[in-house]
Amino acid sequence: MTVKELLSFRRKNGLLEKVTIWKNCNENANEYEKIAEFNPEFYEAVSKEILDLEIENYDIDFEEDYCPTPTLLIFVNS
Repeated sequence: MTVKELLSFRRKNGLLEKVTIWKNCNENANEYEKIAEFNPEFYEAVSKEILDLEIENYDIDFEEDYCPTPTLLIFVNS
C-alpha cells in the first residue's frame, strides 16, 4: 500500500488532525527521519515522490495535552 492509498482510505473513513511520515535511515536499526508533516485534508498537495512511497507500517498517536490531537504516523522504507 502506498502513502496516497492509505490517506485516500483515511479520508473516506474519518480524518486525523495531523500526518507525519518517517523514512527508515538505516536498514540494520530502527532509526527513522521525519520527511513530511501535514494536515491530512491537504495530502494531495504533498509531493508525488512521498505519496508514491510504499508503507512499511503505520500507527496512530495521541499527543498528551488537554485535548489530545490524533496523529497518523506512517513509516516508509525507501
